[in-house]
Amino acid sequence: MQSTLIKQIIYGGFYLAILAGIIYGGYRMVNVRYGTCFDGSKNQNEVQIDCGGDCVPCEIKALLPIQITGNHLIKNSDGTFSILVSLKNPNINYAAATLPFTAKLVGGSGIVGEQSGETVVYAGEIKTLLITSIHGVGAVRGEILLGASEWKSNAEFPKPNIQLRGIRVISEGTKKSIAGFVSNLDSRLVGAVTLFGIFEDGGGLPFVASQTSLTELLPSEEREFRIIFPEEIGNGMEFRLYTEALY
Repeated sequence: MQSTLIKQIIYGGFYLAILAGIIYGGYRMVNVRYGTCFDGSKNQNEVQIDCGGDCVPCEIKALLPIQITGNHLIKNSDGTFSILVSLKNPNINYAAATLPFTAKLVGGSGIVGEQSGETVVYAGEIKTLLITSIHGVGAVRGEILLGASEWKSNAEFPKPNIQLRGIRVISEGTKKSIAGFVSNLDSRLVGAVTLFGIFEDGGGLPFVASQTSLTELLPSEEREFRIIFPEEIGNGMEFRLYTEALY
């Protein structure tokens, strides 16, 4: 009996040693491969300090963040708000293939509403983003917070080649819409095209905004679109049209 107990102790110790070795080996592997990527020193197989080798590629590490160059708050006729945001990607060879954002409505008492989402900003692109239907009471301005971008090269994440033509404003009493045609000039299917328009007031500031979307635009296909504005819009107001296309 005593012999059996001794064997159990020996075997138990043996298996514990194996388990400890596996845990330690895993820790060492993770720590050696990734722990040094944030220590401010060039070590292991890094090409430069904390980049290259097993760390993030140095070209990615050197990329500049997406810049917010402006935003404007618009109050919609249904009581919600839209925020028109200007974004700039200063990197000419890399796109922000996924860019998380949080739009916040600020009132006299602080944050009165917010909405989160994702967008893309192609390499070197200066983009206008419309964030719609944000609920909040008493908002006087909007704030935009950007998350960490998922970067992809131009080859990995090219910009679809689409073209607009026949753009016109259709008036029906005091209601207006923007219509036209969008064409897919690529040899592959474009999964989605979002088109949004704004009308500006006499001072050149966005007054109303609305959007529409098309899906599965086939190669060489041309399709008609129409953006309907529910608000009353006076004559002589200037409009702008923006697009976002994704494969």
